Amino acid sequence: MFNTQSVLLKNSLLETVLSAVFRIIPKLPTLIFELPFCSFSRKISCGERQAIINVLEKGDILLTSDRVFPLLQFAEAVMGSPRYSHAAIYEGDNSVIEATTFHPSGNGVARTEINDFLSGRKNIGVVRPSYPSHYDKETMFVWLQQQLGKPYDYDFSTQNNGAMYCSKLVAKAMRVAGFPIEETRFLWFDQYLPDAFIRQPGMNTVYCKRTAIVEKIPCFLLAVCLSVILLTNYSLGTVLCAAALGLMLIAGWLQHLKIL
Repeated sequence: MFNTQSVLLKNSLLETVLSAVFRIIPKLPTLIFELPFCSFSRKISCGERQAIINVLEKGDILLTSDRVFPLLQFAEAVMGSPRYSHAAIYEGDNSVIEATTFHPSGNGVARTEINDFLSGRKNIGVVRPSYPSHYDKETMFVWLQQQLGKPYDYDFSTQNNGAMYCSKLVAKAMRVAGFPIEETRFLWFDQYLPDAFIRQPGMNTVYCKRTAIVEKIPCFLLAVCLSVILLTNYSLGTVLCAAALGLMLIAGWLQHLKIL
């Protein structure tokens, strides 16, 4: 009897572990690209945040590029979106609707408070669509409210309407409002990319401020120093590179969690 229960417990545990593994595998590419690294860019100041909020109108598209996620920025740039890596829609009343990973609500598509959205080390752009009518805009928000609670689309499929990733949510919302946002072909699949909203006719950029090149100098100097040490003393260089990588990951997580 004891052996039977032990076998059943082991089988149940194995099924749980395998189930967790199969759930994580499709998410691995996204999780890897969203590894946070220490950024030397400055945080968005209170003054800059308020300036953006003062500009915002209901229905504006918010475009961001978070400097804490350099791998994600690189991947988006390779696919054709070098300026921004995330997109969301301002709902009004200090609320943003976005599709994102690890939202506190546990959902992929959710609301985020505007001050929380405009925090951290980000480049921010605000694009204002020329909506054909007030009715089209309100129809779009009815559709957006129906998307709340949907999971994040880790497959990045343009056809699956049961899950959303950031620019897919915004692109499909724009289609509801009368803007046929074009998909971008990358290798053998199509994608909606954040930069597409800048290039789309009928979109007006009302705010744009990018990170100054001087903010990239500390990271560049660190990379140069580590490279020189690695070339001159391989053993010491390897240890220092591993230590620097570990520290940058830890600092990146602290920055992502807004502790630093």
